[in-house]
Amino acid sequence: MTIPFFKRIDLKFTIFYICSILILTGVIIAISLAIRHKQALAEDIISLQNIKSNLVKMKNAPEIINAALEDIKKAIPEKDIKTPEVLVFAAVDELKAKFEGSDVSFTAIENKGVEIIMPVTIKGSFDDYTDFTNKVGNLQAWKTPFFVIDSISLTEGKGNTSVAFELKARIRTIKG
Repeated sequence: MTIPFFKRIDLKFTIFYICSILILTGVIIAISLAIRHKQALAEDIISLQNIKSNLVKMKNAPEIINAALEDIKKAIPEKDIKTPEVLVFAAVDELKAKFEGSDVSFTAIENKGVEIIMPVTIKGSFDDYTDFTNKVGNLQAWKTPFFVIDSISLTEGKGNTSVAFELKARIRTIKG
């Protein structure tokens, strides 16, 4: 009688022990998840507080930007930007960009009556004749300032692969 009695007690104890371990494991996992959830909520609260404080700063940002733009406009009046001289120098910059790799030289601006004239010389070489003629044609299509070509000289380059050119012209505009 003793052996079946102990087997029943051992079986009940084992089932109780296994259930206790499972319940304890479940409680530990639940506590761990609760702690992680609490930490995540704390981080979210901190993020929301940062967003609220940045929101106040962002509301003032357009006013600060507009004030800075007004200061810039006061420092550089718009009427000075579009002077004929500035237009001529901007045209020289455009020439340098169009004929990249070529030498673009110019002399002092000449004031002749109601016109401002700047002589320009461009020296370089090209491999594609069509591209070169398109660039020159585009220059003559400028509305203001005007690009007036005085002469173009072409010379065969070394090895018959490229053509050297020298373009003499004047950039002209009317005084405002």
